[in-house]
Amino acid sequence: MECTIVVRAPGESPIEYVFNGAPVVVGRETGCDIQVPSQYVSRRHVRIEASEFPDELVLTDLGGRNAVLLNGQQISGSTRLLAGDTITIADTLIDILGDEVSTGTIVFTPKLAGASMPPPPQRQPQQAAARAGTSPGGIHSVWQGQNLGPGGTLTIMFTDLEQSTAMVSEQGEREAYKIINAHNIILRERFREFRGHEAKRMGDGFLVLFASARDALNCAIGIQRRLAEAQVGPSGPIRVRIGLHVGEVLWDENDIFGSAVNYAARVSAEAKGGEILISSLMREVITASGEFDFTESRIATLKGFKGTH
Repeated sequence: MECTIVVRAPGESPIEYVFNGAPVVVGRETGCDIQVPSQYVSRRHVRIEASEFPDELVLTDLGGRNAVLLNGQQISGSTRLLAGDTITIADTLIDILGDEVSTGTIVFTPKLAGASMPPPPQRQPQQAAARAGTSPGGIHSVWQGQNLGPGGTLTIMFTDLEQSTAMVSEQGEREAYKIINAHNIILRERFREFRGHEAKRMGDGFLVLFASARDALNCAIGIQRRLAEAQVGPSGPIRVRIGLHVGEVLWDENDIFGSAVNYAARVSAEAKGGEILISSLMREVITASGEFDFTESRIATLKGFKGTH
């Protein structure tokens, strides 16, 4: 099956690779056919190769330190891969686009065994940036058709898994890994459902951006409801703190930052496991929809911000 493989890593422009039938190894080391600049991707993480069936490929987990998810479900060993599937490795998404039209990002064919890699097409920096959805400086601006440009007003979500450190000592590494992996799958399913851009993974939590405040809050509600239903491990439901704030977000090539991002992190730190806590500004923005109910406000001092909030 001929297809286009699109790799999306945080802080990087999406890159397309044309699969031409030769096996492709995806990983962090320079010798890989598809090199992914993410600390969470192992040096040789997965292999994509042709199948005996013409309309599918074979995906193999090469034993990387982070789980490989196919359409939100963890795989082990080898499994079939179809056009339209999405592979997730921590903070990296790999889409299989089949015969869909190119989005205009840089395209080249992964090298054949023993052959040299042909150079990518040359473009003027501004032209390439416009097509790839980034500025010449590498600032991310578009996610799934949404404008998440620098200086844009977005809804910022922080999540944090409660007592994740104690989980390892109390339940052992194997059981803790099972719980953390289930947590990651559930959250990422909701992120995709509500068009959230996973900007960063931090320990056992996520930083996610939304163009819509309603999407962000519905995503948070969906996460908590799904976690409450999930039967994972002997210690009861997975408990996650979620904090939300609205504000401007700034980007550089490797990170996002800004006062609003810091504020959202402080709101999240005030939340308890199983709780969704939002800033008063976010409440003002979202109340007009009439879609959500709120408990009483709470007053807090937030580290790095003067006064009470």
